[in-house]
Amino acid sequence: MKLFSERNEYVKEAIHLPEAVTSALRNRLWNVIEMSVQSKDFGKITIAMWHHLYKLPISSRVEVTDFMGHIDWSRTWVFIQRQFMGGPWHSVYDHLEFLMQLDGVDETDINRELEAEAAPYPVVVNKVVASLHAASFTNSGSARSGLSQTSSFNFQSLVAPDQRSGQRCLAAS
Repeated sequence: MKLFSERNEYVKEAIHLPEAVTSALRNRLWNVIEMSVQSKDFGKITIAMWHHLYKLPISSRVEVTDFMGHIDWSRTWVFIQRQFMGGPWHSVYDHLEFLMQLDGVDETDINRELEAEAAPYPVVVNKVVASLHAASFTNSGSARSGLSQTSSFNFQSLVAPDQRSGQRCLAAS
């Protein structure tokens, strides 16, 4: 939804280059991550992130126990947020894929934000895809139905029929 400033061109929409992630997109994706992960097991998620994503010693996570014996993950979470918000554009997508594979974040929620910010990379079956070669997403030969079942992202604007083979492929820009 465009707000007043965007509709009246007081604020220009950013042009999305494939090798860029706007601050608005980072913020929206981070909000989805934060809302999704709050109800999950921080300990298991941070161990997996430290070991597989960051490749850091697990003992380097900041784990503070309060007087009641509860673990306070806020300092660890700040580290993760800094990695997500301050890292290169591709690390945003690495974080998303990693958290989706841990069932920490829902693909539908991520695609909703990616579509809202006109991001160039959708998520299909918990993977951020750089290009949409439809045949690689389905074995049934029906690329269109395979895509519609795996994601809420609007693929119809990205694919067009290929007259030679009957397959669907990326539409020419």
